[in-house]
Amino acid sequence: MKLVVSDEISGKVYKRIFKVLKTNLDETDYILADATFCKRSWRQMTETIGGKGHVLTCYPHCSLETCLARNRERNPCLPERVIHIISKEMERPSHPFISIDTERITPEEAAFRIAERIWPTRKGL
Repeated sequence: MKLVVSDEISGKVYKRIFKVLKTNLDETDYILADATFCKRSWRQMTETIGGKGHVLTCYPHCSLETCLARNRERNPCLPERVIHIISKEMERPSHPFISIDTERITPEEAAFRIAERIWPTRKGL
């Protein structure tokens, strides 16, 4: 499995994510791309690269207030204006594989629910 984390990429983040996806597509069974993908066009590009039906969109969401509070706990945190921009530009996925309201659950519980949905026979991954 290949893990691509947007926080570890500088510059033109999505351009670099797409390059990593294209480069690693034939080298691994799974690629997990951890990024906001707030633009529909970015999600569509991912499906174009991976092939329709081979890309699973996970949509964890919460209120802007909760997102801002969680960001303050990050190290390093993003400037609050970035969170506001992402919130404003978010184009909600029309048919995500899984949608989770994370308002009242921990990020760890959200990750567990996503893993359980993706790999139902491997409980607890």
